[in-house]
Amino acid sequence: MNTVNNFFLSDNELLGHFRDAFTEFRKRVQKPTILIPGLTDKYKPSLIRFMFGQDMDVSSKDDANAKGFHTYASEHIPIDVIASKGIERLEQESGNLFDRKIHMVWYFISDFTERSLYYDYYNIEYLVKERMLPTCIIYTPDGTDVPPRDVLDMMQTFVSEKFGNRIRSFQISAKKVKDHDIDWNPLMEWSVSLLKDKEELRRGFIVSQRLNIDLKDEEARERNKSYRAAAGALGAAPTSYSMNALSSLQIWNAADLFCVYGFDNCIQGDKELMIQIGRRLMVLLNELCPTNSFITADVAKRVTVYLIYGLWILTRRFHMRDETLTSEKLHKLFSEKNISRLIEELKKKQSEEPHLTDD
Repeated sequence: MNTVNNFFLSDNELLGHFRDAFTEFRKRVQKPTILIPGLTDKYKPSLIRFMFGQDMDVSSKDDANAKGFHTYASEHIPIDVIASKGIERLEQESGNLFDRKIHMVWYFISDFTERSLYYDYYNIEYLVKERMLPTCIIYTPDGTDVPPRDVLDMMQTFVSEKFGNRIRSFQISAKKVKDHDIDWNPLMEWSVSLLKDKEELRRGFIVSQRLNIDLKDEEARERNKSYRAAAGALGAAPTSYSMNALSSLQIWNAADLFCVYGFDNCIQGDKELMIQIGRRLMVLLNELCPTNSFITADVAKRVTVYLIYGLWILTRRFHMRDETLTSEKLHKLFSEKNISRLIEELKKKQSEEPHLTDD
């Protein structure tokens, strides 16, 4: 076993690795497109921004030939959402909307009058049978917490008779959109399931959505597994070159984590923050693998888990607080004290439960 393990990257190297990693991650992401029809536009903008972020706004690239629709997009959020402004007949009023690839339809129903439901029935049938688009119904009642029971039963009966189990339905109180009692997970999971064979689109949806933390956690864990494996390979035959690569690997792992939880744009725009995080990772790497200590594949993998754990906990907690990202907040969040404390917690747990870092 070799003991070459003096870990160091210059500030320019840290910045370069962060930027390269952010760029590479974005290459592995594609934008899925969601269509949100429905006879009212009242709650669509606020729901879209709540689900995907306040940066989602009407795109300047709106297609003039699809005049009944707005495309909500953001340069920093890998998803497009096309929302109707309240048209009645999709087949007649959609222009060239369906010339572009649409990956799923969330059909909003908020008006339960007989006239409105007539058009809803017609449009859903057109989407499913003519356009063959995966479609779900989202009930967003206007002014009430739930749709009238008899109307909801009638709608469900109609959907079942017409389409069997091909259409899922979900219920959201538009006036309580930020209510923590609303379970958004079924809608998010259904949407991800449609993209299971399209990895880059699936990743785009997971990165963009803000409401299902479990989907982000799963993606972050999968990314970390690949970095652990790479760390193990480098640790199996440590040399000056491989130890430098192990240092770089920690930066790329951190950058992937920030991308999954939507922190990348804010962090990439702050050179001092990237340097602060990178320097701290290098200091901790040297503390966890002191000079002349033995480096093995297992040690390299374990250290990679320790380092990302502190960043992961801090990133996840901030995401769940639903606060606006700012450089000032992130400088405080990723302080030396916070990261070191969490790593020590994991080391203590791992000593008590040796297999804690195996998954």
